[in-house]
Amino acid sequence: MFDGDEVSQDRMARSIIALDLGEKVQWVLADNTIKMVTRAQLREALRKSGEAQTAIWADPYTK
Repeated sequence: MFDGDEVSQDRMARSIIALDLGEKVQWVLADNTIKMVTRAQLREALRKSGEAQTAIWADPYTK
């Protein structure tokens, strides 16, 4: 649903900091559709993209 690259993560983090609880922001999703998303949705997307990125980076060291 969300792009999770480093640039997208930076944008998510800035929006999370700026948004008040319950406030929404217009967001372009990975399929280029536009949706109003909440701070909570961005936090979840940021968390999941960070976890996926960590798994990719850590993979060579676990073998």
